[in-house]
Amino acid sequence: RTGLNRKTVQAALRKAGILEPPQTEMPAMERASKLGAFQAAIKEKAEQGLTITRILREIRKQGYSGGRTILADHVRTIRGKSGPRLKVRRRFETAPGEEMQVDWSPYRVSLGDKMKVVHAFSAVLHHSRKAHVRFYLDERQSTLLEAHCRAFEDFQGVTRRIVYDRMATVVLGQIKSHGDPIWHPRFLDFSKHYGFEAFLCRVADPDRKGAVEKFFLYLQRDFVVASSFGSIEEMNERARIWLADVANSRVHRTTGAVPEDAWIA
Repeated sequence: RTGLNRKTVQAALRKAGILEPPQTEMPAMERASKLGAFQAAIKEKAEQGLTITRILREIRKQGYSGGRTILADHVRTIRGKSGPRLKVRRRFETAPGEEMQVDWSPYRVSLGDKMKVVHAFSAVLHHSRKAHVRFYLDERQSTLLEAHCRAFEDFQGVTRRIVYDRMATVVLGQIKSHGDPIWHPRFLDFSKHYGFEAFLCRVADPDRKGAVEKFFLYLQRDFVVASSFGSIEEMNERARIWLADVANSRVHRTTGAVPEDAWIA
């Protein structure tokens, strides 16, 4: 907001007594002692690809009393250098109530002592980044429409526009002469009933619905990986709690706001 360097602002706030002085770094021996009993568990979870936030939640249940910073530093030593940097994409934002992005993503999980494929339906409100997710056993059109209704109920309404890729339950093809989509008749009736405009991404253009694509990566690492569930009902109940307590209550890395707070506002 000021156009000044972050450290300059911090120094001014500390001088005015608004911001506390920076904490001195914890001695290496104390850092090691806090992590000591949990190193094996941390190593296993880090190698599974779990997020640092999830690792922190899980080892705190086991008695870990240290902070996130020393854990993050330790996890980075386990994972080593990160891969090549991703190509920078142009960010765009929408007004409240304007756009929702939806998609499916399959996951193979332990469900009732058997490995099964479940299908996550996710809807993300683009302005606030508030997310809805529910797991199903198929991606049929009837399931898709039910999933929409549950998302609308969760969000207490529907946006003006919903963004899709070219799933067969939504679009049958396109008119070759000018490229307009041929919408599935039942889906088109559904969209008219609920009063939203369906928007179709171009072929091989996942960035147009990047909010939901990024959410699936987060969902995999922070909820699905290394988890087991007694039933799909249990999985959905735990997902509901995770959304409320974790996903929609965290500070979003892109917007810098808490999705739940931005949605309420």
